[in-house]
Amino acid sequence: MKKGTRPRKGVAPEPAARPRARPAPYAPPPAAELELTDWPAPSPKSMAPKPPVPAANAPARPLSGGLLHSLFSRQKPVPPPAAQKPAAPKPAPQKKAPGEPGMWRIYRRFSSVLPASMTTGLERKMRFAGIDPGMNTILLGRTLMVCFLSGMLPLMLYLAVLNPLATPTTTLTAIALFLGGSVASLILSYLWLYFTVVDRAAMVERLLPDFLSLAVSNLRAGMTPYVAFVHAARPEFGAFHDSVMLSMARMGGKVSIADALVYVSGDFDSGILRRTVTLFAKGVRSGGQLVRLLNSSAEEVRRIHDLRAELISSTRTYSIFLAFIVVAIMPFLLSVSLNFVTVFVSLQVDTSGMDVGAAALPSFTGKILITADDMYNISLITLVVIDLLVSILMGIVDRGKAIYGIKNFPALLALSLLSFFIAKAIIGSFLAGFMV
Repeated sequence: MKKGTRPRKGVAPEPAARPRARPAPYAPPPAAELELTDWPAPSPKSMAPKPPVPAANAPARPLSGGLLHSLFSRQKPVPPPAAQKPAAPKPAPQKKAPGEPGMWRIYRRFSSVLPASMTTGLERKMRFAGIDPGMNTILLGRTLMVCFLSGMLPLMLYLAVLNPLATPTTTLTAIALFLGGSVASLILSYLWLYFTVVDRAAMVERLLPDFLSLAVSNLRAGMTPYVAFVHAARPEFGAFHDSVMLSMARMGGKVSIADALVYVSGDFDSGILRRTVTLFAKGVRSGGQLVRLLNSSAEEVRRIHDLRAELISSTRTYSIFLAFIVVAIMPFLLSVSLNFVTVFVSLQVDTSGMDVGAAALPSFTGKILITADDMYNISLITLVVIDLLVSILMGIVDRGKAIYGIKNFPALLALSLLSFFIAKAIIGSFLAGFMV
């Protein structure tokens, strides 16, 4: 009913116009309902190849036909494919690591014979000698195997040349040869390890002042402590450079420099290095001045080296005097004693067939309790013992270590024996005229 018009009689008024409902937005039917509907027979056009389905992450394409196209299209809506995971790359074929040599297994079996307490001490010595920890058991087993073979070699030669073990004397001789060869080889192996440890410690003590001075220079140039210590270890330092680089790489800058240097001091059997590192660690933890501490440590180590060199130079004359006595004087005196006993025994034998008056001389009466062979053996044993003692004394004077002096023992023994045989020949030819 329009506004401003009156209703007529007998005519029903028109109903009020309802507001027109807005069309709801289009929502595609679910996939299950679409699949249950009856689809018309496919036409040749629908049999044509379909365009490729876009990927899930591709931008949506706009509808070409609008709403009518979406309602009356004969193609089924294809759900978007699931996101495909990228194919994992195939691992490169790894080359098979070469197997462990068979001899290494034998060496490990030999090393398992040693007790744990002895193995721990030897492994510590090997670390001081710069040997890789993974090769400790192999080297121990190889050393034991060489010692066993060193004892078996003289034993087999003795059994092959002389009679077999038929009497107690031959049996004891064979056992003595086996034990002597094995013990001698074991002692030589331990001395090699000991000399290597001492030489590495001496090398580090000689290079330590230069290392600390370079670190002080780097710190004054503005470097951080970590970088200063890394650059202070020059490649010319050899084993010390390798140890510092290895410790810094293991620490990775996550710990203090003091802890890294403490690890370095564990690679060398040097008391000076350990004391210097301990002092440095305490100074860092207490907040001391790093540059002054390192500089004073370098000066102190240099002063210790100067005092040691002065002490060695002042006592070297005594070492030379002892070496001269062992090499020249003692062999001469022993050769004189040997020739005297030889001449005396021969004169006593010659006078025993003479008349009673000549035989009754007081110079040739009595019985000699020592023979020339006994004197010869005593001379050789005396030379070996005296040379060993003098070598130990020289080691104490030079390095402060008794065992280190054994390095001079072979040279002293060879020279003293050579002097003994030369003096024995000269004096024997001189006294031969009195025995005619």
